[in-house]
Amino acid sequence: MLKIGVLIPAEVGQHGELLADARALEAAGAHALWLDEGTHDPWMLAATLATVTSRVRLGVIVTHRIDPVGLGSRLRTLDALSRGRVALRAPVLSVGTAHALGRSMERCQLFAEADGDGAAAFGGLLDGLILPGREPAEDRGRIQQAISAAGPGRTSAPLECWVRAKLPESQASWRRTLADYEAAGAQGLLVPFDPRLVDLLRRADEEDDRSDLTLTQG
Repeated sequence: MLKIGVLIPAEVGQHGELLADARALEAAGAHALWLDEGTHDPWMLAATLATVTSRVRLGVIVTHRIDPVGLGSRLRTLDALSRGRVALRAPVLSVGTAHALGRSMERCQLFAEADGDGAAAFGGLLDGLILPGREPAEDRGRIQQAISAAGPGRTSAPLECWVRAKLPESQASWRRTLADYEAAGAQGLLVPFDPRLVDLLRRADEEDDRSDLTLTQG
C-alpha cells in the first residue's frame, strides 16, 4: 500500500491548529509529517509534534548550511521524544551532512531529494529517494531508473522511492493517483498539507456517492 507523507510549512499561524491537524492526519492514516524550512524552527515544531503523535514519522530538512555537531543534541532529543520516528530529508549536495548528523541514530531514516543519477553516489547511505513528480506514466521509468542507480552500493533494506506530487482536486482523482503511482513502483507520495487531505485519506477506499445522478436521471 502506498505510503503518504505530508509536507507541512514551518510558517504556521495557530500552533494549536497545527497540533490538531497532526493528530487528525495520523488518525487518518498518514505515514509521515515533514517539516519544511521557514520562519519557525522546524526542529522545535517536530519535537512538539512528537508529543502529540505516536505512529507517524517526523521529518526535518537538512542542508549543507547547518552544523551537524551543533544539531546533534537536537536530533538525540527528537529521537527520544518520538521514540525513534525521526527522518531526515536532504538535497543531494547535503546528503553527506545529513548522514554525518544521523549516523549515530540507528532508527533515523535518511531521504535524498533527487533524481536517480544525482543520488547514485549515495545509494549506500540512503533509506529512500524523493523524486519531483510529473505524471505517473512518465514517472514509472524515472522510479525504476532511480532505484537501479542507487541500488548497487546498498547492503541494507531496498531503497524506498517516493514522489513529490500535487494534491488532486477530487476523491476520484486522488484514488486514481494512488493507484497509478503504486502501479508505477513508488513506495510513497509526498503531498503538501491541505485541509482536504484528512478527508481524502479517510475515504481513500470509498467510491464517490453518485446517488444524486441516479435520482436526477431516474
